[in-house]
Amino acid sequence: MRHDELVEALSASIPEDDTLIPNKVSFTSLRRLLEKAEESVQSRVEDLEDWVQSKIPESINKKKHVVTQKFDRLKKKVGQVFRSIFPKKYKSYRKGYYKNYRIKGRAGVDQRTFLDGIKPRVLNFFHQQKKSIKVDQILRMQFSRENIKDGTNEFAVKDLHTYMMEVYAGNYNSEDYEKVKENLLEQVDTFLENGSQWIFDSVESYDINVAKFSRFKGRSYVKLPDVLRNKKAFLNIKNYDNKCFAKSITEAIFPRNGKVANRDNAEFARNMLKLKWDGIEFPADPVVASKKFESNNPEYALNVYGYDDTEKEESDKYSIQRVSKKIGDPKVKKIVNLLLYSNGKVSHYVVITNMSLAFRSLVTKYEHASAMCYRCMKACKSIEALEEHLELCNEYEACRIVMPEVDEDGNPPYYEFKNFHKQLMVPIVGFF
Repeated sequence: MRHDELVEALSASIPEDDTLIPNKVSFTSLRRLLEKAEESVQSRVEDLEDWVQSKIPESINKKKHVVTQKFDRLKKKVGQVFRSIFPKKYKSYRKGYYKNYRIKGRAGVDQRTFLDGIKPRVLNFFHQQKKSIKVDQILRMQFSRENIKDGTNEFAVKDLHTYMMEVYAGNYNSEDYEKVKENLLEQVDTFLENGSQWIFDSVESYDINVAKFSRFKGRSYVKLPDVLRNKKAFLNIKNYDNKCFAKSITEAIFPRNGKVANRDNAEFARNMLKLKWDGIEFPADPVVASKKFESNNPEYALNVYGYDDTEKEESDKYSIQRVSKKIGDPKVKKIVNLLLYSNGKVSHYVVITNMSLAFRSLVTKYEHASAMCYRCMKACKSIEALEEHLELCNEYEACRIVMPEVDEDGNPPYYEFKNFHKQLMVPIVGFF
């Protein structure tokens, strides 16, 4: 059967209203399995202790208690190792932080045909998502090879992980899936090239790991802290509804002069009607709403940056929420830059009137005006330097680079990870 016929057969076997069902994992059975493994290891340690004790000569019989103490420490260490395998994230799984969805593999189908065949089912799953989620997709495959010594076949199961993705309210299209597919197929080729004569045997499953994810959404008016107000780089509109997103964009596109620039009046209301707000929900999500605004108003590009006042270090408070892909498009009349400020209780959009004053101090001690890169917040001393920088920066995803700071003695900082409940599970195999 040809590739296109296999794909058609796989797709035809999937009803249009079919949805992926959560893959149920029994943590009780897993815990029991680990407990039995611990009992087996402890039993072997006790057997080894008995054997060592039996080999101690009678002349030094008094030293037996030393051996006993050593083996007691070993047993305790073995117990600690197994206790560490019972992570707390299992509890958070039951609370709903993380769910796993699985599509079982098909016999006699290669990896590319399988991925092409399940594409409608995966896209249908993402289109049904009503909230923003973080997703890790895994292709589980079985490989085989011939044992040179005895001629028997050996098998190995390998999980190929994609990069973590943020999917916003079903905003996942065919192009996104194709990127994931090519990434997985590239991993397969790399493994086969460096896999010690392993060959493809079968596709076991395709897993979608889903974790809850929520962004700050701009709401009513919030007074900015002094560190931001003193920059003289922001315009904070005084709104008393949840439409600070729309009102900040309106003021950025149709600026008013004088003291009324930050107030809601009749002129402001007329300016808002000049723009299209169809399909935008308020309070507005920085990514979903920005894409919708650009779709409604193609002559404008919109970037959104973040400031989280709950972070301790000033440099950690800034983030890039969303950078427009339309920057550089000759059809774009104006680029609008917003800052989404959050104090942990409420969030609020404000207009960034000067990118250099807003972000320059984060990346350089250069005190004069700088040409800021929208994509990574890098400060360039001239437009020419910025254009040269963008040739490389445009090849990567928009992100802000943060280098670790050394202490007074020149030592690098140490970071500790504590949010174990946000981890995604990966299979662990133990041989005893």
